[in-house]
Amino acid sequence: MNTEGEVAGNRGTIRLSVVYLPIAGREFYQQIIAAGDKADVTLAVVEDIQRQISI
Repeated sequence: MNTEGEVAGNRGTIRLSVVYLPIAGREFYQQIIAAGDKADVTLAVVEDIQRQISI
């Protein structure tokens, strides 16, 4: 289930979720969460998504 502050989906066998949590006004905290079978592959996907978001 997704919430209105979340974007979620799969990349291969890894489940990703990006959640935006409001801090104050127009500021927010961004959390990237992932679950996968192999830690190194999952971390690489998280880092790739983080890099793409910050472009």
